[in-house]
Amino acid sequence: MVSAWLIYFSLVTVRLLRKWKILWAYARTGIQLGTDLPSKWLLASLLLRYKWRLTRKEKIYRARIQIGLLRCVLHLRAADIFLVHEVLGQSPYIHPGMLGKLPRCIIDLGAHIDLATLRFKAAFPEVEIHCYEPDP
Repeated sequence: MVSAWLIYFSLVTVRLLRKWKILWAYARTGIQLGTDLPSKWLLASLLLRYKWRLTRKEKIYRARIQIGLLRCVLHLRAADIFLVHEVLGQSPYIHPGMLGKLPRCIIDLGAHIDLATLRFKAAFPEVEIHCYEPDP
């Protein structure tokens, strides 16, 4: 019979491994996107800083990034690292069907901090993109 402490230890270990896997995925995204060492370090460590409250939530960070051939400076808060990872790291907004036939125009409604717009511009440099964000 398996003792209770062994079951508890196994569950804790599984949870820790999942957290390390997520942390590594975010760090890898930051390392891939950053163009210089300070930007890579900032993006790779921002999730940890946010989770451990090592940063003020309202502070604006600057990171130089590259998506494909597109280079730009990204201004973000610590909580924005979730969006950076989702939109720029995983790229859910570029459907494979879009790559076969280029769109003529893209309209980004609810542009927030323009991460999806950057992803679209990197994938379709010639396409006209209109961005709108109702919240100042």
